Amino acid sequence: MALVLSAGLLGLGFCILILLSFGANDAGRRSLAHGPVLGHVTDRSARVWARTRSPGTVVCEALDAAGEVVSTATASTGREHDCTATLVLEGLSPETSYPYRIRVDGTVFADPAWTLRTWPAPGTPVRLRIGITSCFDDREFPEARGYAALASLEPDFVLALGDNAYIDSTKVAAHRLRYRSLRSVAPLAALACHVPTLAVWDDHNFGKNDSGGWLPGKGAFLSCFRDYWPNPPCPLGEGEGCCFAARVGDVGIWMLDGRWHRTAPGESGATMLGERQRAWLTESLASSAARVKLVAIGVPWCGRMKKPDSWAAYIEERDALFAEWARCRIPGIVLLSGDTHYCSAWRIDAPGMYPLHEINSSGIGREPRDLPRERDGLLRVAENRAECFWFLEIDTASPEPGIVGTVYGPDGQIACEPLSIPLSSLGFDAVGSPYRSPGWLGE
Repeated sequence: MALVLSAGLLGLGFCILILLSFGANDAGRRSLAHGPVLGHVTDRSARVWARTRSPGTVVCEALDAAGEVVSTATASTGREHDCTATLVLEGLSPETSYPYRIRVDGTVFADPAWTLRTWPAPGTPVRLRIGITSCFDDREFPEARGYAALASLEPDFVLALGDNAYIDSTKVAAHRLRYRSLRSVAPLAALACHVPTLAVWDDHNFGKNDSGGWLPGKGAFLSCFRDYWPNPPCPLGEGEGCCFAARVGDVGIWMLDGRWHRTAPGESGATMLGERQRAWLTESLASSAARVKLVAIGVPWCGRMKKPDSWAAYIEERDALFAEWARCRIPGIVLLSGDTHYCSAWRIDAPGMYPLHEINSSGIGREPRDLPRERDGLLRVAENRAECFWFLEIDTASPEPGIVGTVYGPDGQIACEPLSIPLSSLGFDAVGSPYRSPGWLGE
C-alpha cells in the first residue's frame, strides 16, 4: 500500500511539474503581445519591432542557414512607450535571407514565417515588387482582404502612405489603442513579420481630419507613431516629423510628412512641407544617383483632385517644388500618394519637366469615393472598388528598364488595365515630347 501511495505521489508530482511547465509556457506566450514587424531594411541591417504585455527585456537574433546566431539586438520595453521596442540588427550581408527569433525575458518565440531578407547594395540593378497602400480602418474591414491579396503577390516591401489606422483623436490613449488594434489584424500581422513596411502618416492617424502643424499635442502623437512604426530616423532631427529616405539598389524612396510642418491653407506663404523638409527633399533628390526616385506623401499631388487638404490647396508650393526639380534636372521621379479612397494614376505636366506620373493608391480598407469631375491627365482608375491597392514592379536590370503598375482588388483580381512607364520617359530627353502613357484616358 505504501508503494502504491508513493507511486501515486510520484505521479501527482509529475503531473504538477507538467502543469507548471504548461503554465510557464503559457506565461511566455502571453509576454509577446504583438509582432514581430519588419521595418526599415538596408543591405547590412534590419529593424524589427515587437510589443510586450508588460515591461521587460526583448532580444532579437538573426540566424544563418546553419541556425547559428549572426546578429543580436537588445532593447527594454516600458510603459512610457506602450511596451514597444525597435531592435536594429546589424552586420548582415546584402541580398541574404535570415530566419530570426525573439526572446522576451528569456522566453524564446520563433516561427518559420519569421524571415528577413536584406536589400541589394545602393547602385545595384534590381527587380522589385512593391505594395502601395493607404487608408485602412480595421473596424470597417476586420478581415483585411486587401492585405491578404497583397500578401499573395509576395511583395519585397510595402509603402504605407498614411491613414494606416483611423484614430481621429487628440488623446494619446486613443492612438495607442488604435495601433494595438492594427497590430492585432491577422492578415496584416502575417504579412508584416516577413515583408518590410515603411510608413508615413496622414490626418486620420496624425490627429484629426484635415489637421496640420497647428494641432495641440502633436509631439505626443509623433511619439506614438514612432513607437509603432520601425522607420529610419527623420533627417530633420528628433521631434521634427516623420519624413525619411531609403535606398533599395538603384531605387530611392522619399517618404514625406504632409502634416507636421503644415500651415493653414489660404495663409500667406501657406506650406505643406515646411522650408526645411522642402530643402532636404530637393537637395537629397538632386544628389541621389538612384535611377528611380519614388517621392511619396499622404495626399494627392494632382491639382485636379480638389480636396481641401491636398496639394490643390498648396499649389504654389507644389509648383515651386517642381520648378526646383526642373532647375536641378533631376531624372527618374515618380510621385506616390494616398487619401482619395480610389486607386488612380495621373499625368502632371510642369514647365521644364518630363511627364510626372502620380500613382494614387487608396482604400485598402475604406469604402470608395466619387472621382473628381475634371479628368484631364487621368491615366488609370479603378472606380467604385473598395479594398484596392497599387502593386508596382520596377525593373532596372533589363535592357528596357521600366515600371509596371497594377491595381488589385481584395479578390486578387486586376481592377483596371496595368500602367507601363518606361524609364526613358523619366528624363529630360522627354521634356516637351508628345509621349503619353499607353491607354491615356484624357484624350
